[in-house]
Amino acid sequence: MAETPQPYLIFVFFVFTLTVATQTTGSVKCKTSLLRYPFGFSDGYPIRFNCSEITGEAVIGEFAVQEVTNSNIYVEIPPVCKRNIRKIEQLFRENLAPSKLQNIILVQGCKKQNKSSNCLIRNKFVENRLNLSKCKSPVSCLDGATTTTADVMSLGDVVNGSGCKYWFSSISQSQVSVNLGRLKLDWWLKGSCSNTTCSENADCAKVKLDDGGLGHRCTCREGFSGKAFTVPGGCHRLVYKRKGLHKLVVLGTAGILVGVLVIVVLIATYFFRNKQSASSERASIANRLLCELAGNSIIDFTRPYSEVNLASLAVDRIGRGRVVDIIDPCLNKEINPKMFASIHNLAELAFRCLSFHRNMRPTMVEITEDLHRIKLMHYGTESGKFKNRSEIDMKRQQSFPRE
Repeated sequence: MAETPQPYLIFVFFVFTLTVATQTTGSVKCKTSLLRYPFGFSDGYPIRFNCSEITGEAVIGEFAVQEVTNSNIYVEIPPVCKRNIRKIEQLFRENLAPSKLQNIILVQGCKKQNKSSNCLIRNKFVENRLNLSKCKSPVSCLDGATTTTADVMSLGDVVNGSGCKYWFSSISQSQVSVNLGRLKLDWWLKGSCSNTTCSENADCAKVKLDDGGLGHRCTCREGFSGKAFTVPGGCHRLVYKRKGLHKLVVLGTAGILVGVLVIVVLIATYFFRNKQSASSERASIANRLLCELAGNSIIDFTRPYSEVNLASLAVDRIGRGRVVDIIDPCLNKEINPKMFASIHNLAELAFRCLSFHRNMRPTMVEITEDLHRIKLMHYGTESGKFKNRSEIDMKRQQSFPRE
């Protein structure tokens, strides 16, 4: 049972600094959004966006651009039944392509079921969360396993090698969140970091392409602002100016605003803390399930750098249908079909609890019902639920730290 939230105080600290805008969030508008080189809306820019005549948004092909960062472009992929898989060719260009990491391609009409069926995201889950039930063909995940070391996907593997006719939608993963109907693209300029056009005060990151070639990206270093590429400009050091009365007026105004904002935040916290508590409970449940499955703590600095955060690692492995990679070895040694099914169901429940949008996450009632259903599937009726419990399960319960 969840604990009753206790009253608490919030201290808000505002630090007024001059910062550099490193990303454009929401939809990118053609007339109002400020894009840095190499992005633009004319032929003079290496990475050119088109403008939608209907919405006025930046688009790549027919897909709207939602966000542009120093390393990625995020596009909206509305779920559509029986959309030709060749539509994804619009997102494979000379200077951009879908990232191989943190992306899940949802497909339909696949001939090679063993290629795309190894996916934990059920058709029911996708349809319920996206309010779709008209797709007759089942939705599955495109297997992202590949022997190449490229940072981006291969068009040939997606279109020709998948054996699938339709592209339903995509899922983009960010840290420990899941974003439905979104695809993450990597962007680059030609050439490696040994022969780049980066500014003197910019860092260069290389991008491995699917054809074996290399690309690069330039980013201004911390404390610098401007255009990271030497064409048409460079990065310059940030300058902070605070003088006399102007500084006093700014600080006085800031103090008044801070006082008002603190009151507003306290009032809002009072009314919404129950909702926040429910969200925290769902996140705690997800973390607890992952710890039980993996037999490890949620943060472990003894693991490789890319696997320190268990939740982030689990989102990647579960989304790619590779749950076995995160299962506790003591469970993996003597696993049976019934236990394997229970583990997959628990992993899927944790995956759903980590969804980015609040409406995409299951309610506490749904979580309770799912856990009860999984328990009955594994142990049978409640009267006999302890009779069939294996020695491994008993050891796991005794060894796992209790809160």
